[in-house]
Amino acid sequence: MTLLDWSAEAWAAGIAFLAMVVSSCFATVAIMATRRGVAVQRFQARQEIRSTARAWGNQVLEVLQEGITHCFLYKEEPKGGCAKREFTLLVGKVSELIDRGRWHFENDRESGFGRWKEGAYQGLAPETISILKRVHGDLVGAAVNPPERDCCWDHLRDKLTGAKRAFVSEVQDFVQPSQSLREVGK
Repeated sequence: MTLLDWSAEAWAAGIAFLAMVVSSCFATVAIMATRRGVAVQRFQARQEIRSTARAWGNQVLEVLQEGITHCFLYKEEPKGGCAKREFTLLVGKVSELIDRGRWHFENDRESGFGRWKEGAYQGLAPETISILKRVHGDLVGAAVNPPERDCCWDHLRDKLTGAKRAFVSEVQDFVQPSQSLREVGK
């Protein structure tokens, strides 16, 4: 039997079948494109989150380095003076950065700790925020009562340096630079 021998019903059935195959191919392509689009959107969202966390982390590092530098500068200065003013300014900066950091690093609210507090402050703080809270306390101490001896400035400098290193490690775990490079390479 040749194609010319087909009846009108056979031709209609063949065309309907062919239309079904073509439409299912188009539907498959559309689904794959949609999935690809969603994957691209998720990737872009992750990259945006990582980028803003990286920018915030850079601001924190600048403030920590400023504190470390002040420890070197004020070792020779008599008690009080500019040190109180500079460390008071740093306290304000760190406080602001702690609150901004809560946009990236949420508290663990499952612990039930601090239920009386506002939402962002309930629960246990992640290590990134805890590091900055400890730095805040150290800087408040330096602002209220600046160290009188060189060894005290050295101790504060060492604490800030340790906090800086711990902070970089925590943010690096969150940002995952090598993971970002692998995703971009795809």
